[in-house]
Amino acid sequence: MKPQPLSLSMMINDRIKRRDQRRESQERHKRWAHDMLLEEEFYRDLGILGPNGDVTSHVPSGKTRTGRRPRRHDREDNDDLSFADRHFNHASLISTYFERDAARAATTYTPEMISAVRIARTKREQRRQRLAAERKVQGSALLRSV
Repeated sequence: MKPQPLSLSMMINDRIKRRDQRRESQERHKRWAHDMLLEEEFYRDLGILGPNGDVTSHVPSGKTRTGRRPRRHDREDNDDLSFADRHFNHASLISTYFERDAARAATTYTPEMISAVRIARTKREQRRQRLAAERKVQGSALLRSV
């Protein structure tokens, strides 16, 4: 059995690393969303939630302002979602990546696909051999002219 090409090994290694990074990101976003829900519940129990569910902070002049930064309007449709919902949505999006990875791993290759790959590899190898032969002829012609 031939050793596996380095490029294939690196591709597999990169996929494994990306999968691990996605899993960590998913867990992080779930933790953040859970923390935000706990904080919101804490502020609600203290009675310092504003009319929109925002935490209000009291300025020394007696005016109140929301503790949230102004939103950028060039974002997606997530503007009307809470921070916790955004993190939960991101975690579910990462879940779809895992589902696609599982589907890719479960994919079976049809005989037509395998024969197409064989034909392509054969053509590629023939082209490489032809180019190598042409370079060899050009190199020997160059040596004869010197």
